[in-house]
Order: sequence, then C-alpha cells, then structure tokens
Amino acid sequence: MVLYANPAFKEILGYTPEEMMHSRAIELIHPEDRPKAVAAIEALLKDGPQKPMPSAVFRIQHRNRSWRYLSILGCNLSNNQAVAGLLLSGRDITEQYQRQHASNREKKRQLHYLNRLFQMAQYRHTSFIRSLRSILEASANIVGIDRCSYWKMNEDQSEVVCVMMYDNSERKFRTDAAHMAFPIDVHPLLHQALRESKTLIVSDVDRDTRADSMRDYLHSQSIKAMVLAPAKKGSNVEGILCAVHLHHVRHWSKDESDSIVNVSTLISLIYKEAERARTEDELRHLAHHDSLTGLPNRHYLQYHTPDIFPKIAATSPSLAAFFIDLDGFKSINDSLGHAIGDELLKAAARRLKNSVRKNDILVRLGGDEFMLLARDLTRPHIAEAIAKKIVESMRETFSLHGRELNLGRKSV
Repeated sequence: MVLYANPAFKEILGYTPEEMMHSRAIELIHPEDRPKAVAAIEALLKDGPQKPMPSAVFRIQHRNRSWRYLSILGCNLSNNQAVAGLLLSGRDITEQYQRQHASNREKKRQLHYLNRLFQMAQYRHTSFIRSLRSILEASANIVGIDRCSYWKMNEDQSEVVCVMMYDNSERKFRTDAAHMAFPIDVHPLLHQALRESKTLIVSDVDRDTRADSMRDYLHSQSIKAMVLAPAKKGSNVEGILCAVHLHHVRHWSKDESDSIVNVSTLISLIYKEAERARTEDELRHLAHHDSLTGLPNRHYLQYHTPDIFPKIAATSPSLAAFFIDLDGFKSINDSLGHAIGDELLKAAARRLKNSVRKNDILVRLGGDEFMLLARDLTRPHIAEAIAKKIVESMRETFSLHGRELNLGRKSV
C-alpha cells in the first residue's frame, strides 16, 4: 500500500499524490512484470536496510492507460521509525527505451539484409535481374537510404536507362521507374559516373555545382543527396548503382559510401556470373539441340538416357519407340539443293511436333532420321494411332518457295 507519493507522480504517470495514497501500486505494474517486481520487493525486505535494491525496469500504467517504462530504485527503511517502510524512486525512461528498442530492431534488420548479401556473394547466380532485386532491397536497408536503383547506358550511348528501382520508404519496387531514361543534359551526374568510371558523392544537391543543370528535376523528386557507384564489367563500366536520400542533407560517412561501392562490386560479379551461366546454358543447348529444327539431337538422347528411361519406367506403364525417316527426301535434296532440303526438314519437323503429344520426346538423329519416344500408352492401340497420325501428316503436300513437294508414303 502506498503511504506517500510526491508531486512527480502526476508529472510522470498522471496520478495526483492524493490518488496514489493508500492505493496498491502493484496493480499499476504490467501483468508480465509483476512477478519480477514482487521478487525484487521480497529480496529488498529480506536483505534488510543495509542493501539497496538494484535498478530494475518495469512497465507501469499511466492514467491515460498507456504504458510507461520506469527505472526503479529502492531501499529498505523499515527500521526507520519516521518511514517504517520501503522507499522507492522511479525515473521515466520510456523515450530512451523506445529509441534503444527501435535502434536494436533496426540493427537486427540491417544484419538480416547484410547476411543476405553475404549469402548472395557465395551462391551461383543464373538470373541477373532476380539477384538485382535482392541486392537493391538489401542495400537500401543496410545503408538506410530512401531509394536504391541500377542504371545502364542504352545501346546508342545517348541515354541512361533505369533497370530497376527500390523505394525503401514505401517498401516496394517502383514499376513506373523501370525503363525511365535520361539524356545526358537531363541527368549529367549519371553520365559523368559512367564516363569517368568513378564514384560520385553528393551530400547536398543545392550546394554541389555538379547538380546545377538538373536541380529542378532533383527538387521535383525531393532528392537531397546521392551516391553514384559504377558497376564494372572488366575495365568497362556496365552500369551505375544509385543511392538516393530524400528531403534532408546527408553527409555520407566513409562506411556508408564504402558499403555502396562494395555493393556495386557485388553487382559486377553477379552480372559476370549470370552472363557466364547464360553462355554455358546456350552452349549446352546448342550441343544438345539440332541447329536446323531446334529439336533435341542424338547427343541429347545419349546424354540424358540414364535419366530418361528410369523416369519413364517409373511413371509410365508402357513405352513406344518410333524410328522415322523421310522417304524421298534424298532425291529432293539432291535435285533441288540443300537450301530447299533444309526448308523441307524444318517443315517436316514442325509437322512431327504437331503430331506428337506434349510429354513425348521427339529427337532428330541426323539427316532425315527422327526418333519418337511415346510414354503413358495405357492401351496398345494408342501407339498405332500415333503412327497413323505421323504418316498422314507426312503425306500432305509441302509448299516451299512456290514449289509443291511430296514425300514418299513409306514414312514410318
């Protein structure tokens, strides 16, 4: 029970001293903090007057029903006849606690995104655009910038074009910014960063003479400070990472500018890796697909045989293999030339693809020879129906370059 409360109670918690007199202070403490408060008071009573209660933080309810954080100190004056009780003093640390809590939350968030960047640096990247999305979002959160975007020079070198922009204030990517383009006279800073291949740091666009010619645009976008860091491909600049701070001047620390430069280096590495992966995929596709018809080739069949047949056996009750050659093709190819022969092979391949089912595998073995692996044949007559469909498709006349061409009837 409270025997005395000083006027500061009203200032801190909204209660008058009269309201606090003879009340149960424990009822004002947050339910989750009450066990800790009871334990602290019991320890204070047990230890006697020689040992003060160490500082402890409790949530106490304000008169307006909000919760305030108070740092409480106490001492046992039960042997003092004038007091005969416990003396407790409290200091309101709500704002300090909230700032610290927000700071800790921000540090955790930054650490989360920093870990994402570290992970990205370790993994293989096959899609530059997908990786770029993660990089821009993580960078904006780590450095605490309002917008983070990536720009590239267009093909004729006359404009810089926005590839992607993340708006950290709205926590989303701006679709309206994609493909935004600036001629050299509208955004000279981007062009300068690309041309000189060096990082540009602007702390205040109103005081930096390099921004003179584009100040109206910067004001219209509320841009107050920026860092432009080139992302290189070998010795050439591939693009620009643009970190923007809105509304207020920002004196970029060395750690902040270094972080942005490091991210631009990561973009360069991922770009090269994605390009290498794309080239490898293209070479693999060329090695395993026929350049004329686009169908899988003999190498594809040989390479994937260990996978194809076990999978088919595991999922299909039966399998049919068709070996197809185009009777009469050789005579057409010899008499009319290879150009017409190639066109005829492409037209025949298109018909074959239209004749087979989606999950079947059609391969060009070479020359005018094809192979079809048909799976999921639940009834024997399905294989016969597929063969008839192929034969009928080959019987129809091919119209190529004003010529009417027919293949032999013995096609399958």
